[in-house]
Amino acid sequence: MLKLEELANPESCLNKALPEEPVFVLRGKDLCSAYAVRAWANIAEAGSHHEPEKIAHARRWADRMEAYCRSVAPRTPAG
Repeated sequence: MLKLEELANPESCLNKALPEEPVFVLRGKDLCSAYAVRAWANIAEAGSHHEPEKIAHARRWADRMEAYCRSVAPRTPAG
């Protein structure tokens, strides 16, 4: 989900998290983020922890993150 959409959507993962709940944000400009999302999808699929559409959505999003990273990589630092 795009940052703007995540913050605006009251049903987003970030907005549904409890105030004291730890969260971890992966940014699209970091190439590692796409790999991390794919690893999550593989683990979720193997353990049947999430519905198949959520896992498929994560894999599609990983592809978008990777494409975005490649498009901005020469212009931005990884940090």
